[in-house]
Amino acid sequence: MGKDLTVAVRDFIALDNHVNEYQKHGLAPSTRRVYDECWQQFVNFLVPLDAWRAQPMDVARWLAEQALRGVNPLTIEHRCGALTYYYEKLGKGAARGRYGVGIRESPVRDLIVQQTLKGIFRKHGRPPDRKQPLMLDTLGQMIDYQPTNLFGLRNRVMLIVGWGAALRVSEITMLDATPRGGGGNGWVDISDEGLVVHLRRSKRNQNSRRLEHFAIPARRNAPHHCPVQLLRAWLRESGIKKGPLFPCVGRRSKKPGRERLSHRCVRHMLKATVKKFGIDPKQISGHSLRSGCLSWLDQQHVPVHQIRAQAGHKNVQSVLPYLRGPIRIEDSALAETKWVG
Repeated sequence: MGKDLTVAVRDFIALDNHVNEYQKHGLAPSTRRVYDECWQQFVNFLVPLDAWRAQPMDVARWLAEQALRGVNPLTIEHRCGALTYYYEKLGKGAARGRYGVGIRESPVRDLIVQQTLKGIFRKHGRPPDRKQPLMLDTLGQMIDYQPTNLFGLRNRVMLIVGWGAALRVSEITMLDATPRGGGGNGWVDISDEGLVVHLRRSKRNQNSRRLEHFAIPARRNAPHHCPVQLLRAWLRESGIKKGPLFPCVGRRSKKPGRERLSHRCVRHMLKATVKKFGIDPKQISGHSLRSGCLSWLDQQHVPVHQIRAQAGHKNVQSVLPYLRGPIRIEDSALAETKWVG
């Protein structure tokens, strides 16, 4: 009996470790990283006070301090969400791997904090700072600018695949050369007709409840910008058979590394490239490839429901913020009415 009890206790301890591990994966790694940074900022603000014992007035002061520094109210609101997650989900025991221990109601929910946040929006509210989309002409310039070596070939493929499938940076870097054995969450199939990008996970599908597919047709009239030819050349020259499709490659390397390319490297490549064409790098982000494809499709008068499918959204409302082409008078609802004669 005693031996059976000891075995049962060991089993519970092992399961507790697994529970803690699963709780770590309750948020996407990027979201958890942002939440951790927000919490650390709050802890630093309250020093020498204990952040776990913070009162609503402490949080309200923190919000006011950020607003006075010019932080976007939307960013401040997101940071409030990070505090609530720490107080009500992680708990004080999270630092020792004991998630949910020492939780308390978030002081963010108090009326004084909510009124402070509302006042910040009324006084300092402004539209989101949306980055510039990279349209097709600019994409072609960026592809042509890349050097004629392995480093440049990888960048050309990343640009054409990321733009053509309207991918986020996280989705570009998660792609593998094959469906299995790479540790990523997607892969690309090649045929003479084009490419098909498969994603097991994305921002809208974080729990892998479905497999998403995005097709990129071949461009036979533009062989230097053809996704099929570029990807086949990359696989041939790099010798990649498995693992990350876009690994780290030095500017003068003759073979790819084994590590998966980071989000920061992709963003740096985009900013460094557009700078050569007189575009302000501060106006470009990793999302500029995705928004550029969707905005260009809108300018080509592609129906919104097809653009929605290319974006991987469930509804049309989610894709509308991406359609950021120039405002034209002829697109006004009044343009074809008696208003103009």
